Amino acid sequence: MIVYFEEQSTTDWGLKLYDFQLSPPEPQTVYVDVPFRDGPLDFSTALTGGIVRYKNRTLTMGFDFSGSWSEWLTAISKINNTLLGQKLRIRTELEPEYYYLGRCTVSNLKDSFAIGSITITATCDPYKYKLSPTVKEFDVSGSLSVTLPNDRMPTVPTVTTNTEITVQFGENSIVFPSGTRRAPALLLTEGENRLTLTGSGHIKFEYQEGAL
Repeated sequence: MIVYFEEQSTTDWGLKLYDFQLSPPEPQTVYVDVPFRDGPLDFSTALTGGIVRYKNRTLTMGFDFSGSWSEWLTAISKINNTLLGQKLRIRTELEPEYYYLGRCTVSNLKDSFAIGSITITATCDPYKYKLSPTVKEFDVSGSLSVTLPNDRMPTVPTVTTNTEITVQFGENSIVFPSGTRRAPALLLTEGENRLTLTGSGHIKFEYQEGAL
C-alpha cells in the first residue's frame, strides 16, 4: 500500500509498508459524582450544544527499506526534511477520498548493509477529512427548500451570494448580503440539513466534510 504525505509518496523514498495502525479517536467525557445519587452526572456535551468532542488519534506506520548505506542515508535525509515535525495531509490508496491531518515524527533503524526499517508516527486530528470541499449551488427566485448533506463532523459552510438572500435554518433566520462570509449559526450536523432560501439570486455553500 502506498502512503501519501501531501504530494510525496512512500514509493518516492523506496519504502514498503508492513504495518499500519490507526487508533480510534477518544471521546472527551466529563462525569461528576453526586452524593446520594445513582451514577454520575454526564456533562460531556453540556457546553457543546449536544455535540461530542474528541481527542486526537495516533497513526503509526512501519516501513521496510532495501538498499546500500548511501541510499539509506539519502532516503532518511529526504524523509526527515519532508516529515519531521511537520503537520501534513496523509492519505492512502485504501481511502482515496479522505486524508488525515497529523504532525509527524520519524524513527529509523539500519539492521544490516541491505535492510533498514522506518517508523513514521503522526498525531492526527480526530476526523479524517474529505479530499475536496463540498460545494452546493442554487438559483433562488422567491422561496426554495434545499438540503445540504454532511458527514459525521459538524461544520460551518462559507456562503457566497450575488444579492441579499435569507436562509431559514431551524429556528435561525440568517440574512446573507451580497458577498462571502461564514455564519456560526449555520452549523451543519450529520445527515441532511434542510434549509429554506428566500430572495432572488445565486447562492453557493462550500464546506469541509469529515468522518471518524
